[in-house]
Amino acid sequence: MFNVGGSELLVIFLVALIVLGPEKLPKAAKQAGNFLGQVRRMSDGFRAELKSAMDDVIETDARTEGAKLSTAEQAEPELHEVKAVADPEVHPVEELRVVKDDERDGDAGHGDQDSGPGVAAAG
Repeated sequence: MFNVGGSELLVIFLVALIVLGPEKLPKAAKQAGNFLGQVRRMSDGFRAELKSAMDDVIETDARTEGAKLSTAEQAEPELHEVKAVADPEVHPVEELRVVKDDERDGDAGHGDQDSGPGVAAAG
């Protein structure tokens, strides 16, 4: 956390021993340990609250998107029914394939001129 190595800890310990003396050093070390424990617990609590808040937002977004997809899936069959009723002669193209110029010239008498240049309905 503070990037303090072993030699730095030894220097800090020696300075604390000189300043506080051998009688007060154990009590000061215990207080410092308790303080660091409280800071760690507060940090963990804050981190858990933040994660929980973010998870709630993500879950809400996921549920909203799922509801949209579900609605779209339910509406899709109805859309096909409406299209079929509106114009029963129109059928969706199953598959398209590219037709070369020489193949198109050979099919000139078959009546598939509506497909456009280079594209013909398969089947």
